[in-house]
Amino acid sequence: MWTGPGWRRGRLCRWCRLSSYSCSCSGISSKVWPVPLKANQAGGVRVGPVKIVRTEVLVVGGGTAGCVAALAAAEEGAKVILVENDAALGGVATRGGIHRYYYGSPGGLQEEIDRRTAEAASVFGGKTKGFHPDAKRVVLAALCREKGIEVYLNSVVYDVIKEETDVAGVRLLTPAGRFEIRAKVTIDSTGNAHLVRMAGGRLRYGRELDGVYHNYSLIPRRVLDGEIGYDNLDAGWVDPYDPWDVSRAFNRGREWVRQGYAEGAHYFALSSMLGVREGGLIEGDATITLEEYIEDRPSPEVICRSYSHLDNHGFDTGNESEFSQLWIAVMGLFVKGLWCDIPYGALLPAGIGNLLVAGRALSVDRDVGMGVRMQKDMHKVGEAAGVAAAMSSRSGRAPRELDRSGLQNRLVERGVLEAEDLKRTHGRNLRFKRGELAGVELGRKNAASYAEQLASYFGTDERWKAVWLLGSSAEALKDSQITLLLEKKLYEGTPEARFCAAITLAMLGREAAVPYLLERIAAKDMNKLSNHPKCVPFWIASFVLLRMLKSTAGVSQAAAAFIEQPGAVNSTFLLDYLSAVCPLLSAGERAEAAVQLRRGYQLVNLERITGCTGTGRNRSAGASG
Repeated sequence: MWTGPGWRRGRLCRWCRLSSYSCSCSGISSKVWPVPLKANQAGGVRVGPVKIVRTEVLVVGGGTAGCVAALAAAEEGAKVILVENDAALGGVATRGGIHRYYYGSPGGLQEEIDRRTAEAASVFGGKTKGFHPDAKRVVLAALCREKGIEVYLNSVVYDVIKEETDVAGVRLLTPAGRFEIRAKVTIDSTGNAHLVRMAGGRLRYGRELDGVYHNYSLIPRRVLDGEIGYDNLDAGWVDPYDPWDVSRAFNRGREWVRQGYAEGAHYFALSSMLGVREGGLIEGDATITLEEYIEDRPSPEVICRSYSHLDNHGFDTGNESEFSQLWIAVMGLFVKGLWCDIPYGALLPAGIGNLLVAGRALSVDRDVGMGVRMQKDMHKVGEAAGVAAAMSSRSGRAPRELDRSGLQNRLVERGVLEAEDLKRTHGRNLRFKRGELAGVELGRKNAASYAEQLASYFGTDERWKAVWLLGSSAEALKDSQITLLLEKKLYEGTPEARFCAAITLAMLGREAAVPYLLERIAAKDMNKLSNHPKCVPFWIASFVLLRMLKSTAGVSQAAAAFIEQPGAVNSTFLLDYLSAVCPLLSAGERAEAAVQLRRGYQLVNLERITGCTGTGRNRSAGASG
């Protein structure tokens, strides 16, 4: 039992009351127990000297990627220390409330973790949608103990130790005081690349327009159909680097939960951490570009595969990137699953040595980061980082200097990669499954040669592949015959096929699409390319395409549209279009557009006050504004 300062060995766990050598819930190492701080005579706390600890591999962040990184490094023979600022391991799966896998790819150490979690879940009883979060927390702690990993919980890193450009360890505050942990290799699994920031690395933050990150969640648990489930409530935006904003986000998240409970949702627990979907993205030795992601280009230094859709949780898609507007709102591809290679260089922060990054802070284009962040994929990224760190420590070669083929072969042996992943010459995302192009290997370089066949797919459910291949082809851009073909397709076939021709022309920068787009706007065309709620009707999508073309032809229509109150979401597309093209107008044209917008704004406010429009028509109380 707990007996106070100085008690270190042969004790019982404070949680399960088992001996420290059989306990599997705390995750505290049996080698060192933090000694409580002693109060001085003035009533303050005596911090005492810094304790120096040395290890081979240090993992900071015991969440989705970090736990697996630590376990993998230990299995590869390294002495490992794992530091976590929370009171338990597992991150979003065990503390953030997301206890079900969403997309992601299988393989590697996660298979054993899942198997043991299922076995442990039977002890807890009941049924769970997905995996039991507390069972996984127990299993992760037990595995760390079995592998000889020293775990420091409730410990916060406040500084990085650097030797020239190399990271040599960290300084942290623990319940026992200050520690300095020196390591041959360090892995930043904090999710937000905190160590990279402390080490002076370069990061990119949020979306281009305003720096805002994806929506966060604060997850409540509830019983659904007799099983433990959860509601993934998007609670708003948060800056994960601002402690005041994080505090606000917790309070706001709880307000959402109280509101849900008032509406009849009977929650019985609330997650102890925010579900933060995005932070800074490192600038690495390699970056997964949007084109590489969509086209699934093979990487010669692949360390694992990722599978997900571009899971953008923003409600204001019109404020997102041009690509996100095109992909999600115009083409309706929000749930389209995509494969991609994750290269080793995406784990290596540029200009910093002996540091690896495992988690969603990888070096990726911001839009790619929406997809490369699912739990199963982050498990594999963590495992690859752990194996690389152990190999680096053992060989004496810096992580950046590791033999890539040796690392890849070991990852194949561990099941993180498949042997075929190293032999790929083409991607799988853009392969046609049906029609005359089924089985044909297509890419940007040869797409123009198949323009007629690709255009025939505009009326099928594989239309997006044809649009991307033709619209991003440099050869198609040079070929006037392809432009004539697409102009012809604007008025042939189904409404969906016609609009795909317009999208392709806009991607190629061809203004031939403008008259057709203005017709869609004038007709208030409500057709869509998908029934997904994030997909907008053609008349709104036309403004996105006009923006891509930098065409001012729709300015008066966009300004007039506000009078009809198109809704908050649709308004973001209109405003984004106007903000992009109004600088191209003359001073007089801008003044005229401003008058129209002002008139629309005044009419909207009049309606809110009087309950009617300027023409006297009644509106329902539920109308959007």
